[in-house]
Amino acid sequence: MVAGLSYSHVRTELRNQTERRLEQANKALGLAVYERLLLLDATLRSIPPRALAQLQADRGAASSRMLNTGLDLLASRRFAALAFLGDDGRRLPVFGRLDERPTLSPQNQADLRLGLPLIVSLPHPSGATARIFMVRRVEQRGGISGMLMGQVSAQFLWGSLVSSMPSPTTIVSVADDSGRVLFRSTQRELVSQSDPVNEADDSEAPVPAAAGVPGEALGAPDEAAVADSTT
Repeated sequence: MVAGLSYSHVRTELRNQTERRLEQANKALGLAVYERLLLLDATLRSIPPRALAQLQADRGAASSRMLNTGLDLLASRRFAALAFLGDDGRRLPVFGRLDERPTLSPQNQADLRLGLPLIVSLPHPSGATARIFMVRRVEQRGGISGMLMGQVSAQFLWGSLVSSMPSPTTIVSVADDSGRVLFRSTQRELVSQSDPVNEADDSEAPVPAAAGVPGEALGAPDEAAVADSTT
């Protein structure tokens, strides 16, 4: 009788400890993604309208154009592609190539006009990790106006999860509000795909302050609007 009660107590305690560890790991994973999103938004906000206007006039290579206009070269590590989409229909590639752009709804456009960053996802044709885009409205009185759209580097966004995963065999899965899986991987797979140089540089980058915490609404303009887009 005593042995049976002891076994039951130990089993319950071990289960509770495992649940607590998983809960802590989930919070750490969520915070890691949240911090990367803050860095991505800060990168877009650091690009002034005058730099976009200068890029439009400069026909040099992408790297030299970014240097000449003072753009943060970390942008090319945080985004796979970046482009300015003018209200007049003109498209200005900053670097990379946006092969496909998400369609924005009237509500998305309204959120952008309020000064909010927009996060949009597109399913990958091969069924792999979904493509994540971040969009911000850019306006300059008497100058250019439109949207700055960047396709987020999957390695930059998800690579930070490595240090927060409990074990190499742990499977992490990220889904949107509709239940669609955006990302799924193990620690071992993430390590094999990571870029040590990229991680070292970004680990020293300051994380911009936010007006809230994950899971709570943030006050504009630090609030982010999240949208789904299908092809």
